[in-house]
Amino acid sequence: MSTVTAPQPRTSQQPAPRTHAHRTPSRLGRYTDHNSGATREIVCVPGAGGSRLVVDRDALTGGDGRLVAHLASDEPPENDRIVTEVYIADDSKGNCRPVEAEDLELTPYTSSSPSTDCEASPDTELIDSDGVVYRIQETSEDGSFPELRWTSSTGSTGQEEPIAVTLRDVVARLEDYEPARTITSTVLTVHHDNRCLSTGRLQGSGSA
Repeated sequence: MSTVTAPQPRTSQQPAPRTHAHRTPSRLGRYTDHNSGATREIVCVPGAGGSRLVVDRDALTGGDGRLVAHLASDEPPENDRIVTEVYIADDSKGNCRPVEAEDLELTPYTSSSPSTDCEASPDTELIDSDGVVYRIQETSEDGSFPELRWTSSTGSTGQEEPIAVTLRDVVARLEDYEPARTITSTVLTVHHDNRCLSTGRLQGSGSA
């Protein structure tokens, strides 16, 4: 079992280029920037090799693009929604780095060829700055139908009884979308046809 500790939050102040005209984006969500009062939108922009870029940009001008996530071609479409819901719910949204022209030409890693920066497997443990351990595991409340959930437990090895949490909670505590998003995506793919385990609340990033 691998373990990943919380990384430092990413911030950037540089302006971003507009997306190429031939890459038609689809809207995933909207929110109001509390600092500027401007309306911003989250869009999905087609990238290289069938990949998809989730971008936060000014809703009026389409400029000031910030890269929220770069999803590989083999990731399920629902991951676009999961990333967007988690991002909009995050109080620190807007701190992603600007979209670069090169982002539209790069092909991110696929699940069969993981990034060397983050070797995330379904049983990877994530640890926040307070030593709380997060992992996906099977849970069952009061004998109900078993389901896969993100859980948290205290202690370096998580000895105490785990508590069910949401992907949004994990992302907020780690102050980063990765590798929690990739782990969630991998587990959902592995258990897509498993009729013995529910993945409904794991797939719904904000569910309690």
